[in-house]
Amino acid sequence: MSRAQPSQTLFLPELPSDITDGVLERHFRGFVGYESCRTRNDRNGKLVGFVEFESIEDASRARESMQGASPFPGVNWHIHFSTNPARDRAPKRTTP
Repeated sequence: MSRAQPSQTLFLPELPSDITDGVLERHFRGFVGYESCRTRNDRNGKLVGFVEFESIEDASRARESMQGASPFPGVNWHIHFSTNPARDRAPKRTTP
């Protein structure tokens, strides 16, 4: 269970190394309030993911639905709330 306070951003630690932003997006974009996602390597070189939602309620519903149901064979799927969602947020895309 996540120890962080609920936030609009979900944190997915230790993803398979071949997961892309697009693959992660396919698993979350159908949830109400989905805004964006991204992957990056943490300071230990492990791939982690962040999924952003419009509200804490939307993020909570997605987390509850996906928790423990890993779409990746052989991977333990633990979804947490981000402890620093402001830092983890991907830049908003703007259109000219």
